[in-house]
Amino acid sequence: MRIVSVSEDQKIEKRIAITPEIAKKYVTLGFEVSLPENYGEHLGFTDDKYKELAKDARLAPDDLQSKLDTKKQKRNQKKEAV
Repeated sequence: MRIVSVSEDQKIEKRIAITPEIAKKYVTLGFEVSLPENYGEHLGFTDDKYKELAKDARLAPDDLQSKLDTKKQKRNQKKEAV
């Protein structure tokens, strides 16, 4: 099974879902990890750091979404008062 995370609009959301340490854990558990190039660069996580910790993680162009069978993404949503 492959886990893919895409980059958010950094003007709105600066956090990332997968740090190099988390990528390493996923790879150790047998998952494939695919991330766009420069995925965590704005937070100081270089592509080299991902390659160092999660040697099998794939860094690919931003067209990763076109290769997905299913996609689930949760964006920031306004909470409505009940």
